[in-house]
Amino acid sequence: MLSDTMHERMKGWFARILLGLIIISFALFGVDAYFKGGGSGQWVAEVGKQKISALEFDEKLKQEQTRLRSLGEKDPAKLESKELKQSILDQMIRERILVQAALERGYVISDDALLPSVVNDPNFQEDGKFSEQRFELFLRQNRISRAQYFQSLGKEALVNNMMGVPLVTAAVSKNTVQRLAVLVAEEREVSKAVVGVDQFIAKDKATDAEIDAYYKAHPELSRVAERARIEYVVFSPEAMLPLVQLTDADIKDYYEQHASEFSTPEQREISHILIRLAPSASEAEKNAAEQKVQQILQEAHANPKKFGELAKQYSQDPSTADKGGDLGVITPGSIFPEVAKLAFEMKAGEVAGPVRSPAGLHILLAKSVRPGVQRSFAEVKDAVSESARRQAAMRRFNEEADKFGDLVYAQFSSLKPAADQYKLTIKTTDWFGRNGPAEAILKNEHLMQAVFSDEAIKQHRNTEAIEVAPNTLVAARVAEYTPPGQKPEAEVRADIERALAREHAMKAAEEAGKAYVAQLRQGQAVSGLGFGQPQTISRQDSQGYSDAVIREIFAANAKQLPAYVGLPAGESGYAIYRITKVMTPADKVAEANQAMPVLLQRAWVTALAEAYVESLKAQSNINVRKDVLEKSER
Repeated sequence: MLSDTMHERMKGWFARILLGLIIISFALFGVDAYFKGGGSGQWVAEVGKQKISALEFDEKLKQEQTRLRSLGEKDPAKLESKELKQSILDQMIRERILVQAALERGYVISDDALLPSVVNDPNFQEDGKFSEQRFELFLRQNRISRAQYFQSLGKEALVNNMMGVPLVTAAVSKNTVQRLAVLVAEEREVSKAVVGVDQFIAKDKATDAEIDAYYKAHPELSRVAERARIEYVVFSPEAMLPLVQLTDADIKDYYEQHASEFSTPEQREISHILIRLAPSASEAEKNAAEQKVQQILQEAHANPKKFGELAKQYSQDPSTADKGGDLGVITPGSIFPEVAKLAFEMKAGEVAGPVRSPAGLHILLAKSVRPGVQRSFAEVKDAVSESARRQAAMRRFNEEADKFGDLVYAQFSSLKPAADQYKLTIKTTDWFGRNGPAEAILKNEHLMQAVFSDEAIKQHRNTEAIEVAPNTLVAARVAEYTPPGQKPEAEVRADIERALAREHAMKAAEEAGKAYVAQLRQGQAVSGLGFGQPQTISRQDSQGYSDAVIREIFAANAKQLPAYVGLPAGESGYAIYRITKVMTPADKVAEANQAMPVLLQRAWVTALAEAYVESLKAQSNINVRKDVLEKSER
């Protein structure tokens, strides 16, 4: 099919090159923010009925700043620039619009349709099989529930549906295709020299007027964000454990009531043959899959010993087919429930099926049956004792939670009464802003709203007991607070002097570099300018050069070699690139010729997608709070 062909050809470097050549870009952030979002607290933007909270925006900003730092960006002005913040907000607004449009049009994605993408996700697999433990670990690390994760997948699928712009056929002349193919396949041999900044750093310090002007022009350099340090206590079942006292009789009673928890469950060693069948399959597809599976089932019944060979021949499960369909040892709940139900009804050596799951149709072979084993009280006494204590702590927590909240509220001038009552430790954080402190347990929007409220800051009251996670309450108290503002010029004077010296040196390096390029183009030698080893680069293999550098190198007139181009290289100085050879490999041209029509069509579809999003945006009610956006911090 054309769509499959397009998908395959768009995986490679041609897609990146062509989109770069015609300067079409379309980026869409993930939709995870949609589920955190809204809230009734401080917000940055409102899209329809959905709000983008300040905390949510700050988190996105922090993620992007971290990414930029990993790429070498160190300039505080760029990391806190209005342009960066606006770009992130625009992307968040775009995702809100797409999700809302999908929901308004009645798009629905069922959990059954999403299940295969979870089961087949490499991040959740171990030894080629789905690992429930890895999935649960992922959920715990990200502090989300199973339902929230499936909701995030569903929302992402809705966005993809909304972006499913129909393919458009564009007439492209053969001559145009050939010319573009040659352009894409071209290679150039390039060497680089750098006019360094350090040699231009002046020893004379900047004047008071220059420093004052720089201070006023760069408020981000001296900005002090709103900050707080807090004291807090955590009330949870874990905190109740030291208060729990149990007798041997209590522990024995727990064992008798929960005997199944201290037993090895019944297990089956299972192999399967999977014929894939999507939940949304047509009747014709269902009939074809059922006929095929019946044929395989007959062969398996006729000779169960050849089940592994049949799995290698027919199974459409890539993670098990080469292993003869081996799923290993399973327990109830470790596999699709429909498959598990049949598996635990089978006898050793039996072949059964087909059974349908969200992945398709399965034929099963029960290779062995391992009955469950009950462990004696003496064997598991320590584990029983720990489980019994935790159950008692949970019960105590549920009994005392409201009392804890009342005590924090009544004794509003200190956390000590509550800490003393329940033997809790009062902890203190470092300074933090509205995006929250380093402690993961305190990364909660409602808690941060309470901490930065007038009641907590001006009236010096405890916050209420806030549930920051299931069965976990936190009460906090502001220990110190500083409002937003600007550092005095004197405090940042040294930073400004260094910045100005560097800025002047960069300009001097750029001026010198441009002069050197002019001399080189006239055939004159430049002493002290050392070019490195030449590298062969192409648009698909940039050898680490940035997109801007690649554009300049391939835009240079190379009719007369060597050719030279120069570009500012940030704090390094000014870079000069010498082009000594131009090559057009025939095999690369042939490859580009084959892929170009599809890529041109894809570029056209991408442009339509961008226009579609802009039309949705024009129809949406969008309200941006510029004051909150500008205050947002790292």
